Amino acid sequence: MLPVVTVRRLGLDASAFGLLMACIGAGAVAGAAVLPRLQAWLGYNGSTAAGTLVVAAVVAALSVITSPPLAAVVLVVAGLAWMTAVTCLLTAAQMVAPAWVRGRALAAWLLAFQLGFAAGGVVWGLVANASLNAALLASAIGLVATVALGRVLALPTGAGAAPEPAGNWDDPVVAAEPQDDDGPVLVVIEYEVDEEHHDAFVAAMRDLSVVRRRDGALRWELYEDAARPGLFVETFSSATWGEHMRQHDRTTEIDVPVEERPFALTRAFTVRHLVGATRRARDA
Repeated sequence: MLPVVTVRRLGLDASAFGLLMACIGAGAVAGAAVLPRLQAWLGYNGSTAAGTLVVAAVVAALSVITSPPLAAVVLVVAGLAWMTAVTCLLTAAQMVAPAWVRGRALAAWLLAFQLGFAAGGVVWGLVANASLNAALLASAIGLVATVALGRVLALPTGAGAAPEPAGNWDDPVVAAEPQDDDGPVLVVIEYEVDEEHHDAFVAAMRDLSVVRRRDGALRWELYEDAARPGLFVETFSSATWGEHMRQHDRTTEIDVPVEERPFALTRAFTVRHLVGATRRARDA
């Protein structure tokens, strides 16, 4: 809404709008300089909340400011606060994404961020067409509301387990190492579970299935032997041997408790890796 503020509220032209945008950029550069100390003092959640509240205050102030020099000053402050909030959000997005999928996760984050820009431009532009003050004040109130929401949906603090590779999977036992493009691959794990742990085991496996699918399993199933109650069979598949081996590197430190829970409820377990034989027959 800054172009509308520049023309309607401040009575300036396009060249002045460029100078006001430069003020925001100068504030952003200053924000990059003070951000490390601010994060050390307030943390990610506190810095994001503070930056958002300052931007909300600036947006509300623009509904009454008519002096171009004063508008330039508050826009410098807005740039600093904007850089603080956006950097903390981007850092949080990197902290929660495992290394193997971090690039795609950040791409999705940026897509959502830019979508918000586009949708917000349309919405607030339509509101400003009717009333500039209403658009500015309503967006300021919306920013304050996001701070309240942040009390419930807090950003990660960096403490505790991290989404880094856990390296807790043993190498498969094979007679001869398959080629990366051999497949499909079916992993079969048999669990022997005492009767008193059946329900807890099934619940734990349900949680584990989410991790299996997220890490690349094409299909996941859990069966119980009809002739031997307590003998459970987990199966999950991958397209190729190389893809399955990449699954070994995708389990994170956060996932380790989820993976260990069902194994702690078993007396014994065995793991088998089955590789599709039809391709071998065709190649022969």
